[in-house]
Amino acid sequence: MRRLKKAFLLPIRKVSYALNLLKIYYWADRQLSDLWRVTVLPMVYYHGLYHMSMWLSDHGACRRLADRVIHTIPYYIRFEIS
Repeated sequence: MRRLKKAFLLPIRKVSYALNLLKIYYWADRQLSDLWRVTVLPMVYYHGLYHMSMWLSDHGACRRLADRVIHTIPYYIRFEIS
């Protein structure tokens, strides 16, 4: 339930900031305050992304893609995996 709540509130927060609807933005941010450590996707997905980015970084032509892939993983998960 917490994953679903976070998956629902993150786009609301982002769109409300882009549209300058600050009351909705701050409401969504307050609702998300205790959900920052909740991962929306399962850990298997993040493990796969991490290993794929390490594999891509070995190839010289794919380093930019590997950098982009590894930065989609949240910091605390990235440090747990490595």
